[in-house]
Parts: sequence; C-alpha cells; structure tokens
Amino acid sequence: MIKEILAFTGKDELDIEIPVKASQGALAKGQVMARLDDASGYVPFNNSASNGAQKPVGILKWDLENKAATQVAPLYLTGFFKKSNLVGMDANAITAFGARVSDIAGEDLIILR
Repeated sequence: MIKEILAFTGKDELDIEIPVKASQGALAKGQVMARLDDASGYVPFNNSASNGAQKPVGILKWDLENKAATQVAPLYLTGFFKKSNLVGMDANAITAFGARVSDIAGEDLIILR
C-alpha cells in the first residue's frame, strides 16, 4: 500500500532538497522535520528541544533508512496534507508551523502555506 501524504499543492515547485542529519533512525514519508539552529542538518520535529528541532519547517517527501552518514532528501514546504498520514504532526507542530486544519470531504487536512 502506498501512503499518500500530499492531497494538493496547486504549485509546480513545492519541495527543496535538505541534508538529513546522520543516525536519526528510519524516517517515514510524512515525518515533520526541523532545521537545527547550528545549520548542521535537519532532524525530526521535537517540541521539547531547544536546538532548533522544536521549529518545524516541512514534511519529508520520502522514507529514509537509518544511515550513519548525512542523507539528502526532498522536503515539502507547502501544500494540503492528510493529517492521518503525517508523523509528528501534533497540536504543538500545528501551532509552531502556523498551519491550518480543515475537514474537506471527510479528510482532516493540514494546510501549510
């Protein structure tokens, strides 16, 4: 089964390539990601962090294996996302993103602009 996270973008260019910091564990497509303050890479969103990981910036586009080296992966910055298929998209992430939540056609969608 393919897990679709993106419902709609309305834009041609909607993602960027990011360096995912080494040894983050296996990350699922749809993981909420944050950029570390020291610019050493991107990591999963963590509301209790104080190193930048508490500031979400986008949604991981692909699954990533756990690797001991930095990996490059695409990150969605904008779009309508199926909330049920996102990892780490809790109330804290929604607030920190400044995202909107909407029920469209029976789907809870997260709207990032």
